[in-house]
Amino acid sequence: QALAGYSKEVWDEVVTALYYGVDISPFIHAHQNNPELLRQIKWGLVENLDARLLAVGDAEVLRKIRGLASKGVDLENIHSLPLQAIDREVLDLVLEWVEKGADLQGYNLRVLSLSAAKAIGPHVVRGEDLREFCVSLRGTPLYFNSLIHLKANGVAIDRFLETLWAEDVVVFLAHHANSRFISPLLDVVTPAFPRDVTEGVFALLRNGISPDPLLASGSPTEWPHEFHFGWLLRAKEAGLDLAPFSDASLSEPELAALFDSKVRLQTTIKRKLRK
Repeated sequence: QALAGYSKEVWDEVVTALYYGVDISPFIHAHQNNPELLRQIKWGLVENLDARLLAVGDAEVLRKIRGLASKGVDLENIHSLPLQAIDREVLDLVLEWVEKGADLQGYNLRVLSLSAAKAIGPHVVRGEDLREFCVSLRGTPLYFNSLIHLKANGVAIDRFLETLWAEDVVVFLAHHANSRFISPLLDVVTPAFPRDVTEGVFALLRNGISPDPLLASGSPTEWPHEFHFGWLLRAKEAGLDLAPFSDASLSEPELAALFDSKVRLQTTIKRKLRK
């Protein structure tokens, strides 16, 4: 009579549980509409799974945990995990890591995004420490993979995990992670920098040109254009004074005219010096 009102499926689980000598009655009321979860709990009790794992609240997850146990996987690594608080898709990946022997101590999996989990998984399994990726930042796998590459090349990545940068900028930085100009570039760029400006600044640094005057000359709402960086590089190659070209307010025709006048003046001076 204690089971009056419950479905036949629930009755079946109770009967088979009794047959195997386990008691699922503490779980019946909470999971009366989920006989599959009761079935997994029943088998978990039969297999002496830790009570903390039985409380996961998801039949498929519990089935996977039972599968790990049957393979002889050490489940101690997940006993202390907040299984119910972890994103379901992230948890599926975490269980795969556990099967491969990953050490998850210190990983705050409650806030780990699926994109970050997809990126760090192979590295975590290899024993790399990527605990700093357990943040609520919602980047793409490409974003996080780029950060992993930066970190592997000795670049501090804290700033990219505190604020979401433009993905194409982070990809560009990762591509040049082993450049000797990456450090001065990171001293200049901010989360507001678009990709083309980042590339332009990098080009100036590689050619020994400080980007500060050009960047300082722009307005707060408008960045220097690609042609500004291009004319600065041409002026450097021509041996001209760079100061007049470090003006983001100049249009491309104005810069072209400025360049021509400076080159003509330079040519005239050189001729006079040769006389």
